[in-house]
Amino acid sequence: MNECRHEWADVTRDVRDERVFLCGKCKLQKVVGTFKNLVIEAERQLGNPALSWTTEKPSKPGWYWFRFGPIDEPVMFCIFVRAGTQGGELWVRHVLPLISEKPVLYYDGQWAGPLEPPE
Repeated sequence: MNECRHEWADVTRDVRDERVFLCGKCKLQKVVGTFKNLVIEAERQLGNPALSWTTEKPSKPGWYWFRFGPIDEPVMFCIFVRAGTQGGELWVRHVLPLISEKPVLYYDGQWAGPLEPPE
């Protein structure tokens, strides 16, 4: 019996729920935790050093955790340089497409990041 070289596709219907992946070849389905848990597990497996929370706003593009305060649930943001802004202003893009982009300066809270790729 040949083992399938899985080609996973994310078939999750609601990003607030568990993530569902389906192999396009053998139709195997895998259910994993929420997006946040998925990222945390990936960081653990990749051996990234633990991040710490700071109120200092991001100064470069990348992926960051954000929370309004110590008891709030963290969310994942993509920080990017918005085209056409003066001086390369940094903006926030939420992982949920329904939430509009806003400048980094709009967010007062705690940041952790950027998440660095492994060596």
